[in-house]
Amino acid sequence: MSVTAGRGSWRRLTGPTPLPEETRSGWLTRRHLEIALGLLWLIDGALQFQPYMFSRAFFVNVLGMAQMGNVPHPVALLNHDISVLMSSHVVAFNAVFATTQVAIGIGLLWSRSAPTARIASIAWALGVWSVGEGFGGMFMPGMNPLQGAPGAVILYAVVAIVCWPKRAEGDAVADVGLLGSAATRVLWTVLWTGTALLELEIANKAPNALSAQLTELAQQEPAPLAAMDHTVAHLVVGHGMELALLIMMAQVLIGSWVLRPGTRRLALGAGIAVAGIYWVIGQNFGGIFTGQGTDPNTGPLLVLLALSLWPRGRAQSCCAVSTRADAQGLDKEHVPSSDHQKESTSELAVTDYQNEQAHLVGLAVDHHDSDEADMSTIYSGQKASKSKAHTPTPIGPSD
Repeated sequence: MSVTAGRGSWRRLTGPTPLPEETRSGWLTRRHLEIALGLLWLIDGALQFQPYMFSRAFFVNVLGMAQMGNVPHPVALLNHDISVLMSSHVVAFNAVFATTQVAIGIGLLWSRSAPTARIASIAWALGVWSVGEGFGGMFMPGMNPLQGAPGAVILYAVVAIVCWPKRAEGDAVADVGLLGSAATRVLWTVLWTGTALLELEIANKAPNALSAQLTELAQQEPAPLAAMDHTVAHLVVGHGMELALLIMMAQVLIGSWVLRPGTRRLALGAGIAVAGIYWVIGQNFGGIFTGQGTDPNTGPLLVLLALSLWPRGRAQSCCAVSTRADAQGLDKEHVPSSDHQKESTSELAVTDYQNEQAHLVGLAVDHHDSDEADMSTIYSGQKASKSKAHTPTPIGPSD
C-alpha cells in the first residue's frame, strides 16, 4: 500500500477535523454579536466621559429619576444614600464608571478576555439597572417601550447571557448560548408582550399623551431631530388611544409569533423594524446628541437579540462536511450526519483498503500475464525460425 493511500485511509478513520462555530455559521456568528455588544459598551464609556457627566447635576438627576414612582422602599433608600455619596466625589466616581464601561467593551472585543468581560458586563448591567436606574424606570407612570422600557442596561445583560457559549453549533446563535433557543424565545415573548401592557396605563392611552411626550423630547435635541419630533407630535395629536392600542397589538404579535417556526422570521423581522422606529422617533438615538445621553437606548440591543434568534439554516452549519463529501466524489444527498459519521467513515476506510488491495493484485496479475504473453511470443518465434531452417529447398530448373 502506498504512503498516500495510507494517509487518506487514516484521515477517513479519524473523521473530519471539527471546525469552530465561527467557521461553520456563515455571515452571522455568536462572536459577531459579542463584538457588537462590545462596541455598544465602548459607546457607553465614551458618552460617560462627556463634560455633563462630571457635574453634580448628573448624579442628582439620574439617581433622582430612579427614585420616582413606586420603586421599592429599600431600593429608594439605597439610591438616596448613593446619590449623597457620589455627589461629594463626582469626578472620581464618574471616571470609575466611564473607565469600567470602556474596559468591558475592550474586553469583549478581544476573544481571550471575552469570558471575563461577559461576567463583568452582566454584573455591571444588573447593578446599574436595579440601583442606578431604579429598574429602568418601570415603576414610573407613563413609561412605555417608545421611551426605552424596560431599560437599555438590562438588555446588555440579556444579550451577554444569550451569547455565552455553551455548545459548538446550532441553527441560531441562541442555540449555542447559555439559555438555549427555547428559553431565549420565551424571554423575547415576555419582553415584547410585557412592555406592551404598559400601553394600558392611563398616562399612555390619553388622547394627547404621545404628542406631549414627543414635544418634551424635542426640547434638548438638535434642530433636525427636534423638527422631526414636532412633526410627528403634530400628526398624532388626539390619537393617543388608537396609537396605544396599535402599539400594544403589534408588540403582542411580535412576541407570540416567535414561538411558532412558521412565523419566527416574520416576528423577528417585524421586531427589528419596530425597534428601529422606536430608536429613531421615540428614543432619538438614545439622546446621544444632547450631551447628556448615557447609552444608545434599547433599539440596537433589541436588534442584537433578534439576530441571536434568527434561523441561519442547517446547510451553513454542515458546509464543512458537504465540502469534504464533494472532494471525495460523494453524492451531496448522501452526506453522512454527525450521528453516523464515525460509522460511515470507518466503512469508507475498509472499502478503500479492499479496493487498494484488489488494485495491487490486479496489477500483479496483469504483469504476470504480460510476462507469459511475451514468453509465448518468443517461443513461437524461435519455433518458427527452426522450422524454416529445416525446410528443404526445392530443386528445379532455374529461371
